Amino acid sequence: MALYGITSTTDGTGDHVPWTTLEYDTAVYNPNSNNYVPQYRQVGNRIDLHLRLSRTDKAPWTTGEKILTLPPHIRPNRTQGMVGQTTGAGVTGSLTVRWEVLTDGSLHIYDPRGLTGWIGLDAGYFTS
Repeated sequence: MALYGITSTTDGTGDHVPWTTLEYDTAVYNPNSNNYVPQYRQVGNRIDLHLRLSRTDKAPWTTGEKILTLPPHIRPNRTQGMVGQTTGAGVTGSLTVRWEVLTDGSLHIYDPRGLTGWIGLDAGYFTS
C-alpha cells in the first residue's frame, strides 16, 4: 500500500527509519507512557510526529500553547497544520484538536475548550 508518495517507512535500503526523541519541558508536560514521549522520524520530505502529553499541573490547555520546538533540519518552510486527538474524559463535542508547526519549528496546540486531559498527535505528519 502506498502512502501518497511515501512507499514505506524505510530508508531506501529496507532498514526501518527509527523514531528520534524531541526535547520538551518535562516540568510542564508529562507523556502518558514511554510509548508517547514526543518523537519524530523523517522519510524523504515527510516528517512523522507522535506524542501524547498531559500537563503536570493539571491546568487547562490554552489555545495557541507552544508545546516544543523541532530541530532546524526538520522545520517546515511554511506553517503546517495537523489533526490530533484528546481524551474523551469530560470532553463534549469532537475528540479532535488542531496542531500547527510554524516555520521556526514551534509546535502549537489550538483548541478553545480549555481541555484538562491529555492531548495527542499519534499519526501526525507534514511535508517540507
